[in-house]
Amino acid sequence: MKRILARLMGFVGRRAALLAPVETEAGLRPAKHRGREMRQWLEDLMDLPEGASLGAPAVPLYAEEYVELWFHPHRCTDTGGIIGLELEPRLNDPEIGLLGANDYLLHLDGPQLLDLTRTALSQGLTAMRQWDRAAVGVDALTLRLPDQLLAEPLLADLLLWELDRQDVPPMRLIVSVAGGAGGGSERERLGALHRLAAAGCGVEFDEFGIGGAGGIATALAKSQPQGLRRLRLGEPFLRDCDRDSDKQRMILAVMALAEHLDLEVSAAAIAAPGELAFVTQIGVAQVQGPGVAAALPLAAVAGYLIDQDRRTVLATPLRRVS
Repeated sequence: MKRILARLMGFVGRRAALLAPVETEAGLRPAKHRGREMRQWLEDLMDLPEGASLGAPAVPLYAEEYVELWFHPHRCTDTGGIIGLELEPRLNDPEIGLLGANDYLLHLDGPQLLDLTRTALSQGLTAMRQWDRAAVGVDALTLRLPDQLLAEPLLADLLLWELDRQDVPPMRLIVSVAGGAGGGSERERLGALHRLAAAGCGVEFDEFGIGGAGGIATALAKSQPQGLRRLRLGEPFLRDCDRDSDKQRMILAVMALAEHLDLEVSAAAIAAPGELAFVTQIGVAQVQGPGVAAALPLAAVAGYLIDQDRRTVLATPLRRVS
């Protein structure tokens, strides 16, 4: 913990404008003032005895009151139960309404995305701890990291700091990356993933075989295989896969590679019953998408998990037993 805080302080000292300006009652707070406030908060935190808490930083997270977290259920194809949730931060603009990632990602820079990602993780971990106390928890949360975020020097430190602050084991967080045309070199992007994997977080490569994800996945698998946990099949592979023989061959090739690397395969964006049936029968471990379960707002998750637990007790496995 002390080592992580020291790295955070050093970075904030060199880059006072780490966090973007925020609208306050007194007007727009300059970024340099926020940088000084964050540094002071980190200094105070480092002076505390081990195990003591200083509370939340005076510097607000990225427009926290406007961040609305939604959750995408991950269903296990063996048991039919919900074993994970993927976090999707949406921005609730007072004038425009609810904005999804496709609406805002291109308009935020690295530090802003970093702050938004930490806000989403903070809210997600807080919710997971509440579900754990109610005995309706899930195994892990999945956090997708935009390509342009992977080269941010503070990425790994801030995520690990949030896990430590909320006393959540790193193994309960899976970071999902597409590995496309983001900022920084492949070495820089791999560095953040290596640090997260070394701490115990899982790594999932989204849309494997499309863009740059395949190359990064191979590099990570060679240098630190224990960190790479899953390959994810995206919508280009899955759409009409139950009827398209070419897509079936590509999916089976990815399955063979995953078996060779001892990795799980998950399928996202499942939209139709036929797609779900095909990926389930060939051994895909987890499924997600509108054809599996709709995205849920925070207030609906606990009730949904309770209902799914009851259904799983009576349900037969999704996967066909040969």
